[in-house]
Amino acid sequence: MISNHLNLVEQQRQNAESISAQVAQYVAAGGRIEQLRSPPRNPLPPPAPAK
Repeated sequence: MISNHLNLVEQQRQNAESISAQVAQYVAAGGRIEQLRSPPRNPLPPPAPAK
């Protein structure tokens, strides 16, 4: 199964390297990257409106 996806990885490698370079440039210029909490996988439905 890995070999099926290898072509996709190789196709996107240039984009990934470009993004990586841009992130490095941003951080070098004093930018901060915050890692936020992920939303829950199965969020609860919104509460029912009051009657």
